[in-house]
This record gives sequence, structure tokens and C-alpha cells, in this order.
Amino acid sequence: MLNIKTILIVLLALLPSISISATDQSRYKIEALVFTSLSASESNEIWPTESGIAEPQSQSMASQSEIVQLRSSSENKGELVNIKERMEDSGEYIVLDYRKWRQLADSRSQSPVTVYDSRYEDIGQLKGIIQFYMSRFLHINVDLSLAPEHYTITETESGQTGRPLFQIQQDKRIKSKNIYYFDHPEFGVLVYINPS
Repeated sequence: MLNIKTILIVLLALLPSISISATDQSRYKIEALVFTSLSASESNEIWPTESGIAEPQSQSMASQSEIVQLRSSSENKGELVNIKERMEDSGEYIVLDYRKWRQLADSRSQSPVTVYDSRYEDIGQLKGIIQFYMSRFLHINVDLSLAPEHYTITETESGQTGRPLFQIQQDKRIKSKNIYYFDHPEFGVLVYINPS
């Protein structure tokens, strides 16, 4: 009888550590790098115009407090930092945004979103979301719009005026420890996911 009680006490004492390790396994470090090419504006392609920037198609916005932002330090140096530095040094790219954060792999409806809403001088306005979530597999949802300033405002056949609106709307099934590229002729997004 004493052995059963001892075993139960030991199991109850270990229960909190088991639940903590299960939680840690579903926490991920996410990095996102948004950039544009200096040669992108030299394209002869014709794009439809929009009168404004479209709102991203997403679930309800979760609290930013659910996302743990990571500070820049040598111990938190991300996988995309070297790529970011090479892009900046090359003179061929402009890095619009670089972020890294930690979050749990929740369902799509419960997962927080990282919101982008920034204006860049001589480039334009970047607006939208990036959302990391777990369905049956890991997924990343990128829904970003870039309204460039270097395009002239034109009038469409319907009489509306506006600048072109470039959009990336993609939801990809992903694996951790890989770099994923979301592409548009005018801008791009690199995303890296790693269990933390």
C-alpha cells in the first residue's frame, strides 16, 4: 500500500512539469522579412488601380499581447538576419520591415495576427497581416498590400482614380526550420519558423 501512495505522490509532483514541457513544444519563433527590389519599379507591366488600400481578409484581430516580441541581441539573432543584411548591403533591395516573435501554435481562429500598417517615404504604404497557426499541419497566412508612391495616379475607364495596389494573399502549409518566400513582382516576403 505504501508503494502505491508513493507512486501517486511522485506522479502528482511531476504533473506540472509534464504540462509545461507539452506547452513548450508548441511554441515557435517566427521571423518575417518584407522587402522590395529597386528594379521592380522599372517594370513595363500595367496594373489595375484601386482607390484605396484594401483591408486584409482575416479572422478577428487577436491581442498583440499574445505575441512575444523578441529584442535584437546576439542570442536572439534570427535566421533571416544575414539575408536582411545582405539585401541592405547589395543596394538592389529595400528592406521594408523585419520582425521576429514567439507564439503558440493555436488554431486559426485562436491564433494572434501580426499587423502591418506603415508608410515608407518614397516607397508607399504597406498594410495587412501575417498569421501563423496550426490546423492539422503548420500554416502561415500572408495577406499584405503595398500601395506604391512611385506610380502616377491614373484614371480608369469607370472614372475612378488611384494608384495600383499590389497584393500578396497566400496561405501555405509549412514545415519548421525552412525559409518560405511569398512573391509578387513588386515586393516579397520571407518567413522562417522554428520551434523554440
